[in-house]
Amino acid sequence: MTMEGFTEEIGDHLKLGSVFTFRVTVLQASGILPEYADIFCQFNFLHRHDEAFSTEPLKNNGRGTPLGFYHVQNVSKASCEQ
Repeated sequence: MTMEGFTEEIGDHLKLGSVFTFRVTVLQASGILPEYADIFCQFNFLHRHDEAFSTEPLKNNGRGTPLGFYHVQNVSKASCEQ
């Protein structure tokens, strides 16, 4: 089995029906204008625009220093052909 855009075979860890877990980590946000008081980071996956993940909001101190989210989101999905 090969994935679109990849020329190598998929490894044994991605057998159909097996659960694949990966981790998304949001460390910091920088360059936030002082006009924005509460900052959060939201992300989704290209194939699932209807499902979003979000960090808790942080107060922007307005000093231009990076905001430390240090948010970790584990995502698990059973592998399938789509």
